[in-house]
Amino acid sequence: MTVNPLRGEVAITVDGRERILRPTFDAIVKWEAEIGLPTFQIAKSFEGRNILLDPISKVILSASTDGLTKDELGAEIERRGFLWLFDPAFLLLVNALNGGATSAAHPAEGASAGEAQAADQTVTM
Repeated sequence: MTVNPLRGEVAITVDGRERILRPTFDAIVKWEAEIGLPTFQIAKSFEGRNILLDPISKVILSASTDGLTKDELGAEIERRGFLWLFDPAFLLLVNALNGGATSAAHPAEGASAGEAQAADQTVTM
C-alpha cells in the first residue's frame, strides 16, 4: 500500500504491516462522536502531549482503511508503548482540518511539484 498525501493519508506500521489511515468525512464524524469533542479540540489537546490513549486510539481506528482492530492496535501498543502513535495521529488530525494533506502538498496553492513530493505523509518510527 502507498499513502496518498493529497488525500491526507498517513501510514503506521502494526505487526510489521503498513496500515493506511485516511481522514474521510465518515472517519471524522466517527471519532468526534466517540470522543465527544470537535477535531480542532482533539488536535489542540496534543499540545504538550496532554492527551489520553483512548482518544488517540479512536482517531487511529476510525481512520483505518483496512479494518485495523482495537485488539491489533492494542497488541502493538503493548509491544512498543504508545508514544510512536502521537505523530501519525496528530498529522492525521491536521490533515483532516486542512481538508486533506497540508497546504504544502497542494501545488495549486503555491508549492512546486518537488515540494509536493516532499510532503509525503508517511510517518515511520
